[in-house]
Amino acid sequence: MISTGNFGYFPLISGGIGILLVLTLLVKKRPASYYFFAANVLFVAWSAILMAVIKTKWLLYLPHLLLSPSPSHYLIGPFCYFFVRFSINPYFRLKWLDLLHLLPFVLHLAELVPFFALGTDEKLKQILEAYTANAMAVDNFSFLLPYSLHIFFKTASIFIYGIAGFNILARSSRGVMPSFRQHNHLIYQWVRIETILKISLGFFGMIWSLRNQVSINIDIIYTSVVALDTIICFGFIILNPRILEGTRPATIDLKVIPSLVPATEHEERKDNYDESAPDTAGEIATNTVTGRESSIGNVKLFNQIESFFQTHKPFLREDFSKDILSRKIGLPGKKISEQIRLATELSFPDYVNSYRLRFLEENTASHPEWRKFTIDAIAADLGFSNRISFYNAVKRHRGVSPSELLKSLGLGERN
Repeated sequence: MISTGNFGYFPLISGGIGILLVLTLLVKKRPASYYFFAANVLFVAWSAILMAVIKTKWLLYLPHLLLSPSPSHYLIGPFCYFFVRFSINPYFRLKWLDLLHLLPFVLHLAELVPFFALGTDEKLKQILEAYTANAMAVDNFSFLLPYSLHIFFKTASIFIYGIAGFNILARSSRGVMPSFRQHNHLIYQWVRIETILKISLGFFGMIWSLRNQVSINIDIIYTSVVALDTIICFGFIILNPRILEGTRPATIDLKVIPSLVPATEHEERKDNYDESAPDTAGEIATNTVTGRESSIGNVKLFNQIESFFQTHKPFLREDFSKDILSRKIGLPGKKISEQIRLATELSFPDYVNSYRLRFLEENTASHPEWRKFTIDAIAADLGFSNRISFYNAVKRHRGVSPSELLKSLGLGERN
């Protein structure tokens, strides 16, 4: 350990900012991504503060702070990963198997118990020897693994989990509907920055752990990345507080003109909705759900359905049904129909077909092969079982024929 003069105050300031951010985040109940993010900020901020304590030699007055954040370093990687998962999918559910991610933290904490139990004099002796020898204060203590190897494993964990989170984010960004991606572009951008910072933290941390002797250059780089992480977190949240609530479905107008073409008997049987529901024939139903127009509970349930449709695109399956959706999102079929009817005044089949047509309209540029497809082939690509279903849906929702719709989208004329 070496002193770097006034530079030691840099991580102290950034760590203080991080602690302030954590206190701000915990003011009220938030989504799960919020807490994984807050915990990670706390871990990194506390580490930055301890860096300052070590570099300014305040550790001589606070010896019991030595290694205090060490076990939590094994949580930074997993918590970054789960932060990504919950940010891009607020309805992601943890499983019991996910507890295995905590195993390195638990083992290292158990390993450090004897060290934490040392008296003040013993710790001060080791710290003074370390400052004199320009070494780490725990080099002489007996661990199951050399502490330098622990540092490598911690930072490698952050690097690997960061890569995994970045990969999930990239796949999610490519796999969702364009309207969803555009609506949540700020969240995708912020989570991308966060994962890149964690990857950088892990990368420079691994280099730092492999040094044969203390290098002031890599030491400053690593400390700067830690400080930069907390400062960017703070700035992003202050400027865009909504991003920690996670992604939200885009507001999509789902229009239907029932008077032109009635839903088929097959579609009505698939809906399985309560017959006492109000009839909307002859009206134009438009999705205009907001928090002001519906109860918070209904908005949350409908948002769950909307998010699943916009991120997983289940409507592209020809055999997609309400039962399948019920199993995927954990809501009863009747509840699904009820929420869709309350929010959009559409039946379940109309709702599904609206998304199929919306997908067609949003993805003409990314599917150039559609220009060569027949109407039957395009219908199959969109999840329709046959040409007649496609025709009825287009006529019902757009008031034109499939040929006219495809021509208006620049996909050429069809017979």
